[in-house]
Amino acid sequence: MGATALLALIALTILAGGFVAGLDAGMVYNTFPLMEGRVVPPDYGTMRPWWRDWFENRATVQFHHRVLAIAT
Repeated sequence: MGATALLALIALTILAGGFVAGLDAGMVYNTFPLMEGRVVPPDYGTMRPWWRDWFENRATVQFHHRVLAIAT
């Protein structure tokens, strides 16, 4: 069970990294762990409808990838 969950978390982190690379999101916030001096970037969650934000907002995509990488 634990190995399967870890493998799923790794796969999800890799997928999020693909979104970061595809959107060049790594160029927006290049400091770690804070993004413009904040844990959650100011542009997080600004797109509508909300589900587009998860795939097309560079700040959101990079934030998700960072959180998943730390969790992994």
